[in-house]
Amino acid sequence: MRPLRHGAVAIIRGILLDRLFSGNDIPRNLVISTGGAGTTILMKHLSRYVQINDFFDRDNLKHLPHLPEGWVENKRILYVYDEPAAVFRSIKRRKFVHKHAGELGCLACQFTWGRLRQKLFERAVRKQIEAFHAYWSDNVMLLAYDDIWNRLEEVSAFFGIDDDRFVREFPPRRPRKSHQK
Repeated sequence: MRPLRHGAVAIIRGILLDRLFSGNDIPRNLVISTGGAGTTILMKHLSRYVQINDFFDRDNLKHLPHLPEGWVENKRILYVYDEPAAVFRSIKRRKFVHKHAGELGCLACQFTWGRLRQKLFERAVRKQIEAFHAYWSDNVMLLAYDDIWNRLEEVSAFFGIDDDRFVREFPPRRPRKSHQK
């Protein structure tokens, strides 16, 4: 029953987020993602150069299913995503499905298992991807997992980082565990 409770808390947190934050308490620079898309490594490196949300997600901002009103105009948001099936494999491998489904607002994932839970989870990921693609603007950069290492200069420019070490010292790409059997 523990995963259900943990997932339900994440869902309630997500629902209340719009009401709890005026946007003033949140860093101006945010990285939000589907999860399972190399976000943590990117955030750890990025946090050495600019203030961003917490890469361990202690502030509950890393996997928002959508943006609260006004954030597109007032924040600089990097959205990192990957194919829903790859996200599911990554999240499942790390045993985060219930928690992560809750963060994405997928209540039905808390009560299902197996292939049905995977389909519902992947649908929640697709909905998040669609929402963030609709936000695309000068303040919202979209970044697919496969493009992270090729677009580091764009990421640097997006956040106004003048230090060339950002690109030069970024961790090298490693084989994905979510693609291994």
